[in-house]
This record gives sequence, C-alpha cells and structure tokens, in this order.
Amino acid sequence: MVLNRIIKYLTISDLALLSGFSFISPIFPLFIVDKIQGGNMEVVGFAIGINVLVRAVLQLPIAKYLDKKRGDLDEYYFTIISTVMLAVTPLLYLVISTPAELYVVQIIYAVGFAMNYPAWMSLFTRHAEREREGSQWAVWSAVTGIGAAVAAAVGGVIGERYGFSTVLWLVFIVTIFGAISLFKIYEPLKAPHEHHKIKQKEAFEIKEGEMK
Repeated sequence: MVLNRIIKYLTISDLALLSGFSFISPIFPLFIVDKIQGGNMEVVGFAIGINVLVRAVLQLPIAKYLDKKRGDLDEYYFTIISTVMLAVTPLLYLVISTPAELYVVQIIYAVGFAMNYPAWMSLFTRHAEREREGSQWAVWSAVTGIGAAVAAAVGGVIGERYGFSTVLWLVFIVTIFGAISLFKIYEPLKAPHEHHKIKQKEAFEIKEGEMK
C-alpha cells in the first residue's frame, strides 16, 4: 500500500510515542509502590485518574483553538512540542519521590497528550488520501497496536531484569525518535495547498519503492 509522506511519518511518530509509553504500562503501578513514598494502590488510582481527567478537560479547548488557525503549521508545531514534552516525562519519574510530585508529573503528561492528539489527528485526517481514509486509519491502528503490544511485553521483561530506570530511559529515546521523525513532514506541510486537500501527485506522494 502506498502512503503519502505525511501519513507515513505521522504513523511512525505515533508508533514511537504509543510504543514508548507502552514500555511503562506493565510496570507503572509497581514503580509507584516501590519508588514513591507512601505509594500504594490508592496513589496509583489517583495518578491515573488525574492524568485522564486533565486530558479530557483540555483536549476540546485545544482542538477549538487549532481549528481557528488556517493551515497546517500550528498543528505541526503543537505535535512536535507535545511529543518532546512527553519524552521528558519519563525522566521526571526518575527524580520524584512523593505522591504530590507524581501528580504534578501526571499533569504534565496529560497536558502533553491533550496538545498532541487534536493536532496529530487533525493533520492525519486532513492529509489522508480521499476514498482510502478507512484503510489508512486501519494501517495506523494495526501498526500502533502491534507496536504497543510488543512494547508492553518487552517493557515488563526489561523492567524485571534491568530495573525501572532502564525502561524510563528507553521511553525517552523512543519518544524523541518520534519527534525527530516529524521533521520529515515540515516541507510538504509548509507547501501551499487547498485546505483539507492533498496534492497526491505532487509534493506528498511516496512511491512504493521508496518505502523502507
């Protein structure tokens, strides 16, 4: 299947982001109980709840702000900045020790995702090839789903053998790679084109032989 350049690198970036944080998922409750003073299942619940709540509250106003801006570069900058913000989050886990500090990091994490997904989804939806939107979303879902599943299993193994710190550094590296991959779409996004359309035969198409 031929993917245009923007869809290809948006998928790669999201694969890195979701896989990176899937490394943490099997060990996160254990990390809190083991590394946070007074850490228990109650703290785990509050940490996850704060994250989900802040993301839910912020996503709509961020999306409305982005919708008011014409062009793609505002979504692009939001996607890059938020991905870098999310990459820093696992490093903050390395230096915290109290529930209050954990909750602050969870808010930062939530703000990052609240910025990332309206922007990322806007770019993906806008630049998916017409009449093939379903298949391109399916490719994204399959690729990121498989990546997240593998990362969760690998994260558990690495955490057990090498400790929490190794997993957290791995998340940072993988997520930063996701941010760097977005540099590949700056030029086509900057190119003038009709809003909500993509010139498949001009700037954005990747031939089958170029996909690696």
